[in-house]
Amino acid sequence: MWANIEINGPAVSFKYKDIHHFGVFTRARQIYRAGNISDVNFDVLGNSSKKIPNGDPITFTNAGFTTHTFAEIGFSYGRIMVNDYYHVLRGGVSVKYLMGFVAGSIYAPDLQYTANYDSVRSVKGDVNVNYTYNIGPYIDPNAQNDLTSWFERAGRWGLGLDIGGQYEYHPNGTPNEPTPYMFSVAASLTDIGGIGYVADKGSGSYGLAMSNVDTGILIKRDYEAMSEYMQKL
Repeated sequence: MWANIEINGPAVSFKYKDIHHFGVFTRARQIYRAGNISDVNFDVLGNSSKKIPNGDPITFTNAGFTTHTFAEIGFSYGRIMVNDYYHVLRGGVSVKYLMGFVAGSIYAPDLQYTANYDSVRSVKGDVNVNYTYNIGPYIDPNAQNDLTSWFERAGRWGLGLDIGGQYEYHPNGTPNEPTPYMFSVAASLTDIGGIGYVADKGSGSYGLAMSNVDTGILIKRDYEAMSEYMQKL
C-alpha cells in the first residue's frame, strides 16, 4: 500500500530560445507506505472488532508501516537535445532541497494477536518502533491535526534528484498534424536522495507479552506522550 498527499506551492517557469526550459517550484508532501498487511490485519488496526474471529490468533509477519512529511524547494532544467523533425529527444533534471518535518515507522517481524469479543486474550511478539517527537497528531483520530506537525520541524535537510527523458518519432517529419508523432517513449527516475530524522525517546525494539487485558490498554490517550504509551504496552 502506498499513498501520497501533495500540496504545491508557488512556482515559476520560463524558456530560452524554445530549447532551454527552467523552473523553480515548492511543494509539501506526506507519504505513507505499508507492506505485508492482510485484510484481517487491517480489521484489527481499524478496531473492527465485529469482524475479528473470537479466540482465533491473528499473525503479523514482517508487517510494517512508515510515514513521513517533508517540503521541497526545487530547480528544474530541461532541454530539447535532438530535433531533426523526424526524431525529437528531450531530457530534464530537477535538484531539490529537502526539509524533513515528521516521520514514524513500525515493523513487526513476528507478532501474534488473539482477541475475545470484549478483551485481549494475548499479544506476543516483537515490534520495532521509530518516530520523531511530533508524531502525536498523526496517530490521533483527527486527520486535520496532521497539518499541525508540518510547522514543527523534527527532521534534517537533504538533497533530492529527479531525472527523465522523452523520445518522439515523427514519420512525416512535420509537427503540424493533430498527433504529430507515431509513438512516444518516456522514462524517469524520481525521488533519488534522502532525509535524516532524529528519533525521539521511546524509539527502539519492544517485546510484547500481554494476556487477558482490557482492549483499552491498546488505545493511546490524548494525555499520553508516545514514549509513555510504548512503556504502557
